[in-house]
Amino acid sequence: MKKKKRLSPSYFATILDKYYWIKSHTKDVMYGSQFGKPCISHKEETNKKRLEIGLKPLQDKGFKQCHK
Repeated sequence: MKKKKRLSPSYFATILDKYYWIKSHTKDVMYGSQFGKPCISHKEETNKKRLEIGLKPLQDKGFKQCHK
């Protein structure tokens, strides 16, 4: 049986963060990757999404303070 080739979770998060960054007027990201840090106000949603794609939850230092 052939092994399926899939993106690594961290690379997938980077792609998704780039998408969120482009679509966002405030240039925010959601997953927290090499592309940037998400807002601390989205901590619960971010960590839920990270778990869904196979990444560990971020600690507080993995987030930034955002003023909206």
